Amino acid sequence: MNEWELRALLILLHWSAFLMIILAVPLIQGHVPPNGVYGFRIPKLCRSEELWYAANRYAGKELLRAGCLTHAGLLPLWFVGDRLSEQVANAWLLAAQVLPVAVAVIRSLIYARRL
Repeated sequence: MNEWELRALLILLHWSAFLMIILAVPLIQGHVPPNGVYGFRIPKLCRSEELWYAANRYAGKELLRAGCLTHAGLLPLWFVGDRLSEQVANAWLLAAQVLPVAVAVIRSLIYARRL
């Protein structure tokens, strides 16, 4: 991957992290009613609005954290990405994007299970 390809990919991934942050805010604020499109949805949460809002507030905070961690994980690549091997750069990009989201989903599932 050349320098320009890396920069383009970094911009795309930063935008996806920014999107995570934007989508998290209404969840945290409790502005997303139960629906079939947007929010943290598992069968247990569909039974009660109280559970829905509690789980979605928590999941929103986790999504916000994931977006911020993704931004933070991508920042070093702007400075050293062109000096890394393509394999290392790809692994870093994947880890910066996937790990924070995976942790957010797992933590949200654990929280929802305990409700």
